[in-house]
Amino acid sequence: MGSAGVATRDDGQVPMAAAPDGEPAKRPDEHHKPDDVTELVGRAASGQRDAFAELCVRFERSVFLLAYRLVGNEADAMDVVQNTLLRGYKGLSTYDGERPFRAWLLAIAVNEARRLLRRRSSRRTIGLDEAADPTTAHTATGGLTTLTRAELTDALGHVPADQRTAFVLRYVESHTPGEVAELMDVSERTVRRLCQAARARLRTLLGGEARD
Repeated sequence: MGSAGVATRDDGQVPMAAAPDGEPAKRPDEHHKPDDVTELVGRAASGQRDAFAELCVRFERSVFLLAYRLVGNEADAMDVVQNTLLRGYKGLSTYDGERPFRAWLLAIAVNEARRLLRRRSSRRTIGLDEAADPTTAHTATGGLTTLTRAELTDALGHVPADQRTAFVLRYVESHTPGEVAELMDVSERTVRRLCQAARARLRTLLGGEARD
């Protein structure tokens, strides 16, 4: 066990089951009964480390895929996952049981990804996830003209962190503006402003027409 009470490897990191490609093994983390998850959260909050370890097993894939889409590479995504799980464990006392645990955990992941993106903002190229569920180029660009994934990947490297986060959540993850607002802890108006700015930036870089 690590110092935070989460099961860890010898290097101090939360273990993640890996598939041959290096991507976390698929887990049916969205098909568990809410009552089951609530029970695990309650046990984890009371100090039962095995309960939180089970929550990690169930939700690590969802956290990883979102992190990968936001930060663009496996190493950084793994860092986001580690930080998310540790912050989640330490913050269990603040968890509101009225909110789905998965949504609460993903909101932490979004914040961790935003912190990482800001730290590396000087880097020129940030990739999109090519291993997760495929999304057509037209959908992923929020209405811009059809682009290759390579073109979009390169262009997003020039989009500021918060604009990129809102854009990926809205158009790659296909969340509603309200869901993006909740994940980013901002207003829907801010989400629309960030997406509009991201589309304008991409339009300048790549050309094409954007939709509202």
